[in-house]
Amino acid sequence: GDDDGDLRQMATDLFPNILVAMLTLTQFVSGDSVSSVYLPFILADPILIIFFVPLILVITIALMNLVTAVIVETCMENANQDKEVEAVYKEHAFNQLKPRLVDIFKEMDVNGDGTITMDELNELSSELRGELEQFMKADSMSEIFEMVDIDGSGEVDIDEFCDGIARIVQSDCSVDQLRIMKQLAASRREVKELRTRVKQVTEAVLKLRGQRAKLLEALGISVHGQLTPISPR
Repeated sequence: GDDDGDLRQMATDLFPNILVAMLTLTQFVSGDSVSSVYLPFILADPILIIFFVPLILVITIALMNLVTAVIVETCMENANQDKEVEAVYKEHAFNQLKPRLVDIFKEMDVNGDGTITMDELNELSSELRGELEQFMKADSMSEIFEMVDIDGSGEVDIDEFCDGIARIVQSDCSVDQLRIMKQLAASRREVKELRTRVKQVTEAVLKLRGQRAKLLEALGISVHGQLTPISPR
């Protein structure tokens, strides 16, 4: 009837030759008004759903997700390669910077004992102070000393000084993030020490209780304050 004639005309319009047929299939790839292609055919002959549903699942959904996954994976690989190149560049830049850092350390070490303190750091000239703050990307000398004093001893030797600056120069984290991580590490260390001290105090209290109980028993007094008979010897 008229419906069959309309479907034939539609099929002729959509698939007259290979070129137009490929353009029609491109609609399935991009999902561009694809319902206008398959819906009339399925309504006329529901058995065609067996053809169109797998076509939509494979081309529109699976294929495009596969293409997206390949693009994302390629971008991630490029990003990782960029990070590796950046790490090599930062390491090279630090190696060129290290001799100057050694000279700055020697100038800061006023008493020549091989270590620097916060007092010595505060005595720096304005020129060296600005140069060091530029290297460390810090706002004050106290922040610089806090970041390079890894063990928190209050003194920094040449290795600790260079390692602290290297960690900042070569790190992907900002100075604030490094400072927060160091504070967290210090907090964990203090909590661990506090737990150790609490454990020691607890053990000492238990030991004292045992000694008290033995002493009271030797004096003939029970733990509850009552007299206990002393066995004759």
